[in-house]
Amino acid sequence: MKETQKKLEDSKQNAKLQEQQRAEKLQRQQADADAAQAVMQDELSKYTQLIHDAVLDKWAFNGRKGLQVAYELVLSESGEVVSVRLGGSSGNEAYDESVRKAIQIASPLPLSGIKRSFFEKTFGRGVTINFKF
Repeated sequence: MKETQKKLEDSKQNAKLQEQQRAEKLQRQQADADAAQAVMQDELSKYTQLIHDAVLDKWAFNGRKGLQVAYELVLSESGEVVSVRLGGSSGNEAYDESVRKAIQIASPLPLSGIKRSFFEKTFGRGVTINFKF
């Protein structure tokens, strides 16, 4: 009887240990995923800032400034603008259109040094960028 009870207790302890190990493994995987996401977000921010600056350099507008418009951009690997889709209007059509034109004029947009896998996950599929000038 004692032997059976000991085996049962050992089995329970083993199951508890395995569950704890699974939980720790999941925590490590989540931490790794969070770190990878942070790196990807930093990289995305770097390139969107370069694009923002390139568009600002080509932007011409005589109306009210300080507005914000969002465009979803799909780019080729060389930085050429494949498509531009309004993602969020500033409320001023002329302002929105002036930014859209500046995006087209600034093409090809700066993507030098971008890794192919990163490009495919981001700019190749479409990235929304907020433009506030």
